[in-house]
Amino acid sequence: MSGDTHKMKDIDQLKRVVASVGRLREFFAPEYVHEFLAENHDCDKHGFGFNMDARFAETSFHKLSFDSWHGWFGNSGCTTWLHANLDSEVFWRCFDRYLNDHVYTIMLGVADLMEAEAQKNIEMLRAEKDRLNELIAALEGEKA
Repeated sequence: MSGDTHKMKDIDQLKRVVASVGRLREFFAPEYVHEFLAENHDCDKHGFGFNMDARFAETSFHKLSFDSWHGWFGNSGCTTWLHANLDSEVFWRCFDRYLNDHVYTIMLGVADLMEAEAQKNIEMLRAEKDRLNELIAALEGEKA
């Protein structure tokens, strides 16, 4: 398996990921929100985005940081590379705004990556199933 794909912990996690991919694709389809609001005239509060309101967080597992470093041949140490002396409050406020301006692209891109990871796990399970079936057939052949 490639380095950017991680083995899912169990079949329940794989099922949740596959279901999540479908829901992400449905929710962020260009017409979904407009159709939902057109069909639900009494919906007067709605919204979504990154770090908008923690009361409604769909997920908040990740803590974000931006890291940069460099090191030199012959020296095992590394140092910060960017040296931008960023104002954290302004940076993250603008970062959140950028995320929210691109929420459809980001969430559909995440769905693509989740789907690819789930598919690789499904392929691994199929390969394992084939290997086990071959082993069973060989063992049953020895009994005959």
